[in-house]
Amino acid sequence: MLKLSRLAGRQRYFSCGRLLWRLFSSFHDTSSPPSPSTGLRDHNISQMFGVYEDVMSIRIHYLRQGVGAKNILLFPGPLGSGITDYMDFLRRLSTKKFTAIAFDPPGCGLSIPPARDWSDPEVLLQDARVGVTLMHQLGHLPFSCVGWSEGAQSALLAASELNFDDSIQSLVVWCLDGDIAAEDRSENGSRLNGRTFDPLHSVYDLEAWPDSRRLPLQALYGKEYLRDSWKAYVEAKMVRRMRSAVLHRLPQRLRQMPILHIGSPLVGTQRHVGADSQSAESALLACPGCQSTVWPDCPDIEQDAGWLPHKLHADFFQSCVEKFLLESTA
Repeated sequence: MLKLSRLAGRQRYFSCGRLLWRLFSSFHDTSSPPSPSTGLRDHNISQMFGVYEDVMSIRIHYLRQGVGAKNILLFPGPLGSGITDYMDFLRRLSTKKFTAIAFDPPGCGLSIPPARDWSDPEVLLQDARVGVTLMHQLGHLPFSCVGWSEGAQSALLAASELNFDDSIQSLVVWCLDGDIAAEDRSENGSRLNGRTFDPLHSVYDLEAWPDSRRLPLQALYGKEYLRDSWKAYVEAKMVRRMRSAVLHRLPQRLRQMPILHIGSPLVGTQRHVGADSQSAESALLACPGCQSTVWPDCPDIEQDAGWLPHKLHADFFQSCVEKFLLESTA
């Protein structure tokens, strides 16, 4: 059972509404909240739990699952959180082989305050710094980074710019070009099995989102915060304000690092000869240490669910990630 700590200043979480309670009801137990985070650094605790840690003077919320020797740091997507993005993964985790940390970056999930500042060009690097620092503080070293969309960019920044002690061993990334395709501004949008898939269609109309994607985020943040923060994210994405990893100038140790890229039917995963492509995914595939696989094709479900492949294909995702991490960090 997951146990969430009742820490001062976080009563907003417990009053998010009935929908949020329903979302958490299957794993939430407040009858015996955990002790402060310093008492939860025991690596032998077998229960999944959520707690706060002060990281770089910011109160950061994270979930921990597992007691295994292979450590994983999970980066959520834009406005995601450990709970909304990775609960399926944590529930399926081989807990005797892995220890997974799913953290909420500043301004996301339960790591509020501060508010998310998408106007900061270094926001993704800040997420990377927070995540890497958290793993060092908790003592879960070495570790692998797993992330999607903006979380994938933060994972790449962590491995390319913050891996001073070689504590980051491998990467798993997908949806690397993000929810809003900054590198491909085709007027017709992307094609999915002959049909148009345009993520910009519902950018400012969150009511047009599939319930499976919108309602958990709306319950977590409230309508106003979700609306304003998503709008700020889209604007930052469209003008390429956020700095991401420069994939054609990666340090040599990252280019040789084991990387698993999971490609979508929207993009394809053919390996390119050069690493100077305008596509982030194409450039990554040119790295010698990168291997790739493709999500199962399930177009009708993908359209309805707003393209969250790691949740749509949870068993496939779990198997791919665990197999890759066990083999690449042996």
